Amino acid sequence: MSGLSFEFDPRSEPGKRIPLESIKINGVPIELEKSYTVATKQFMCEGNDRYAVLRQGKYLNDEETAEEIRLILKRFFGKRG
Repeated sequence: MSGLSFEFDPRSEPGKRIPLESIKINGVPIELEKSYTVATKQFMCEGNDRYAVLRQGKYLNDEETAEEIRLILKRFFGKRG
């Protein structure tokens, strides 16, 4: 969750545990009318973590077209070595 911050109250009821005004990206409050790009595993996009909100998103890559993370990391760290 690079650059993302928020407050969490586990005592609040589900759906109200993270106050919207507390959600920030690089210290800037999110804009509810704006679209954001999120990188996550397909497992979460399909709602298998019991949160269906990511199902509403649009896939930029899926497991058929996405490059494997091990190759991305190898290329990134290989350039630094």
